[in-house]
Amino acid sequence: MIVLTWRQLKPTGFEENYADAPITPAEYATERELYDPSISFASRIETAIQRYRARRKFHSDTAYVFGEFLRFGGIETGQKQFSGGIDKADIKDKSASEIAAMAAVDLVSEAVLDGTKWEVDFPAIAQGFL
Repeated sequence: MIVLTWRQLKPTGFEENYADAPITPAEYATERELYDPSISFASRIETAIQRYRARRKFHSDTAYVFGEFLRFGGIETGQKQFSGGIDKADIKDKSASEIAAMAAVDLVSEAVLDGTKWEVDFPAIAQGFL
């Protein structure tokens, strides 16, 4: 049996000193649209998580821990119930961001959808999770 160490696995984006590349003005404009304050916080945080997952490669252990961390913070992870997958006819006229939202596996929990119940405190969540 061959056992791979973390150093032997392909890069994931979680390596020490990893940083995202600088963004272009067009990407900046897109970011401004996606995270506009007029959009509900729940939608913006879902978008942020979905985009984060899309830009990283998760090994099974890392994906499991990240999923547990999200659940601890009030984000439901896993397949959408009763979705039956995405049909090619459904995505024919959709943009990339709309397709990503349809395929999302991380959603704000129904219990915390009320915007008045959110308090964003990442250090406290991480401390409590660990």
